[in-house]
Amino acid sequence: MERGGIMTQKKAVTKTTKKVKAGELNINPQALIKLAIEKGSSIETMERLLDMRKRLRDEQAEIEFREAMSYFQAHCPIIEKKKIVKDQAAGLLAKTDWYVVKATEVADYTVPANITTYRAAVRAKSNEMETAIDGAANVDALKTLYEYTDDGNGNITRPLGEWPEEVI
Repeated sequence: MERGGIMTQKKAVTKTTKKVKAGELNINPQALIKLAIEKGSSIETMERLLDMRKRLRDEQAEIEFREAMSYFQAHCPIIEKKKIVKDQAAGLLAKTDWYVVKATEVADYTVPANITTYRAAVRAKSNEMETAIDGAANVDALKTLYEYTDDGNGNITRPLGEWPEEVI
């Protein structure tokens, strides 16, 4: 057929469509890019292929990240950042527990005042330390609580403080 001096041909185009389930289509963008280079494809085609490769890599990275995060969340150990403080307080109180037990079992026995004061001080210090630990914004801040420093006058301290002096 001729139109305005230009010959055109109608080509019969046959479309073959096949439904592809997600994950079944295995596209190798690198092979497509290589084929496009060999065929001398246009810059626009190359840009589209490179964009497709980037999108596919990003999608794969997202899938791998979500799988890794899911695995981590399922297997992540629980980290009790106050466990050391709680264990130390329990150990200090255990040494004087017998006073409290005796006071509950023996009618005319009372816990000595210095023991009661000491036990209250241990609990108060434990609460203070746990509050400081809870207030640490990150691991570095938490680490700083435990680090001892010298003020230059021979005083060695740490922000977390020290336990009360034992009475036994």
